[in-house]
Amino acid sequence: MKIEVMTEKYERWLGDESRIRGRADAVCFPESFEEAREAVSHARRAGLHITPQGARTGLTGGAVPEGGLVVDCQGLKDLELREGPVLYAGAGATLTQLHALLLKEPWVFPPNPTEESATLGGMFGCNAMGIDGQRTASWVRKLWWLTAAGEVWEIGRGSYVFDDSGCALPDGGRLSCETFESSGVLNGLVAVKQMDLIDFLAGTEGQLGMALAFELELAKKPDCAWGVLYFLPTDPAAMALCRTVAQAENSGSVTVMEYYDRAALSLLSEGRHSAAALQELPEFPQGAGAAVYVELAGDDPDALEGALFEQLDIFEGLGGSEEQTWAASERYEIDRFRKLRHVVPELANGKTDSFSQAVPGLTRLSSDLKGPAEKAEDYLEMYRGGIAQSGAHAVIYGAAAQNRFHVNFLPETPEERAKCEVLMEEWAARAAADRGQIITENGAGLLKREPALRFVPEAVKRQIKAAKEAFDPEGVFK
Repeated sequence: MKIEVMTEKYERWLGDESRIRGRADAVCFPESFEEAREAVSHARRAGLHITPQGARTGLTGGAVPEGGLVVDCQGLKDLELREGPVLYAGAGATLTQLHALLLKEPWVFPPNPTEESATLGGMFGCNAMGIDGQRTASWVRKLWWLTAAGEVWEIGRGSYVFDDSGCALPDGGRLSCETFESSGVLNGLVAVKQMDLIDFLAGTEGQLGMALAFELELAKKPDCAWGVLYFLPTDPAAMALCRTVAQAENSGSVTVMEYYDRAALSLLSEGRHSAAALQELPEFPQGAGAAVYVELAGDDPDALEGALFEQLDIFEGLGGSEEQTWAASERYEIDRFRKLRHVVPELANGKTDSFSQAVPGLTRLSSDLKGPAEKAEDYLEMYRGGIAQSGAHAVIYGAAAQNRFHVNFLPETPEERAKCEVLMEEWAARAAADRGQIITENGAGLLKREPALRFVPEAVKRQIKAAKEAFDPEGVFK
């Protein structure tokens, strides 16, 4: 395998969808476990740090190198359906390839962050959570992990589990550290009592090693599904719909519930001419001040229809009408609705790109905190007030019933960005005080790692340091 010197030819390997630009000395493209091991050996000999990369679709800068060797894993793309049912998948395989393989099979891989070009290794690296709330790691039954020593560990779920004082490791060693009751404000690097080693390595974002391949559990495809987009005049009405649907008798059939505010709907309307996914949809109803997208799935069509009618009754009780809903039961139509979740941040990134042409250095800025579910409306009010006070533009979307909102800022000047950063720190302090999470769906990356660590107890920081010393004492990985 050839190690390529970093030149303009490989410039796109210096960034991801965060719009942060990094630097690197070299890049390589392993297509096998052995070649990936060669990359580690080269980095150790040359004194280079390794930054693992997938398709560079991340939103927080997790794939952005800060010098050293970029290891692009997209060549590790084997896919094989095995008995179980399980799927063997290389870390470089994409969701597009996985979905194509399973298209005519009765099985599905539930985690879906809606970015079809995302690699499974990238998803595992930040323990991505899809639109349906499913984390990637939960569906990993076996992991092939490349260590900083250049060894490949085969880790089966249940083989290595944290106890009160740490966890045994596949090489016969042990990670000795304090363990905790929960991961706290973080989504990775925290050792939790009874946590599987696979779940611990998920979300470590290339800091302790890198995933090479997985054995993935699959779930049975539901026999029927509905996707319904409800348009409402105000935020309070949208939040009332989310809250009431979540508490309804048939809430168990709800697999997705996403909120979009007025600014997000406006952004989608403006982007209709540039986003192919939007051109397949009608114009949004006039007067829509918010929208809620709900998916229902199950094997009993009568029960599912009953749940759908229950939702429609709730919607009408809030002043909605049939003309303000879009409904679909075919998979391809449901997929169109799902794409809205991907198009919103994509269009926001486009706005940031246009602003940065006039003001170089502007990068993506967003918050995706998780607070207590019962305080969702309080958090939304906090976000609204802060945005108004800053004078910046922003769009809000996400899992409202779970109080897991994304606030995607659109600052046009360095001064506006600075105000937004202050807001994000204030909001993070609120989430930490409420025992929520600061790092949720997209990982920490370069954008959120340092701000999040400000709210981490010293005991957790000591444990993170102990993990780094155990897995990567020479600092081979970034």
